[in-house]
Amino acid sequence: ISGNMNTFESIKDRRSYIFEDSDTRVLSYLELSTLTDEELEFARNEIYARYGRKFGDANLQSYFDSATWYVGLTEPENFDDNILNECEKANVQLISGFEKTE
Repeated sequence: ISGNMNTFESIKDRRSYIFEDSDTRVLSYLELSTLTDEELEFARNEIYARYGRKFGDANLQSYFDSATWYVGLTEPENFDDNILNECEKANVQLISGFEKTE
């Protein structure tokens, strides 16, 4: 777990993606099992953030505002989940389910 924390800290330092390819592949249980609750929340929401979704939660908005790749364009109430591809939808569902069980 300490190795994972170092990895996450380096991700936070770069303000990169938690899962850069969560738009093209389904994540694994093993990958998700190593994340904290906060990391899971960031991982799930980065799928939406890729599309420029803004966030009503100040912590989330601050996190994504500091990401070099993020450009917030769409208010949360105007964001349409149908823009997500099947892989992204599967990952959102997988992460959400994991968040509820942990």
